[in-house]
Amino acid sequence: MNKLTLDMARIDKDGLIRGKIGDFVYRNYRGKQIVQRVSDEKKTSEKVKKNNTEFGYASSKESVIRNFFIEQIGLVNDGNLHNRHRKVLYELLIHNYTKDANHRKLIDGNPKQFIGLNFNINSKWEDHMPYYLPINEDTNKLTISIPEMYAKSFQQKVKDITFDHLKLSLVLCSIDPDLEENPNAIIYNQREFTLLQNQKLDLTVWEIPNLPPNRFLLLIGKIEYFEMNPVFGLKSLKSKELCPACVLYGTKF
Repeated sequence: MNKLTLDMARIDKDGLIRGKIGDFVYRNYRGKQIVQRVSDEKKTSEKVKKNNTEFGYASSKESVIRNFFIEQIGLVNDGNLHNRHRKVLYELLIHNYTKDANHRKLIDGNPKQFIGLNFNINSKWEDHMPYYLPINEDTNKLTISIPEMYAKSFQQKVKDITFDHLKLSLVLCSIDPDLEENPNAIIYNQREFTLLQNQKLDLTVWEIPNLPPNRFLLLIGKIEYFEMNPVFGLKSLKSKELCPACVLYGTKF
């Protein structure tokens, strides 16, 4: 009885089953009976293949869109942005449950996946921006409220850096991530606010109507600091630690 065969399994000297019976594998682990279900290799292989295909599709679109952010908007990025950005695009695909894998498009995903994407994690938006910008979405229109802002509030965020003034840029991008030909991404509208030392900016309401349908609309915030150098004149303080930029909002009409 010590080696009684059951299908592809056997009973060992301790009376425990070892081997495969149907869809289950029996093992002896520290004198205890362990049972595991055998995976369906065919189904697993098909799932992995579909996942790899969608990941590859997201990867193929990632660099084009990332290059638009960097070249057209002038965003400074860290060496790992491509991985974080590719993850966002991949999640746009896999979180779309209305279509089967390999039939999903990026444009069918939810652009709010982009919100909070910092382009340089060495200089995060939340570490530099002391104000919240309310954004309201209406039929084919965005309304962005820029509250009263004080230069000293920004200065408190960068205590070790003294700047002459800063420039806050808000850039609304229109993107069709699946489009093969260029331009699949454009700057649709933008605003810039300059804030001098000891200056206050009044409340501003920015309305953007007539927005294009069936395209991602991403609002990107960017802060750039400047100093007045006695020798070289006005100089940007742009560096790895002083160039915050982030996706503040994402939508699609």
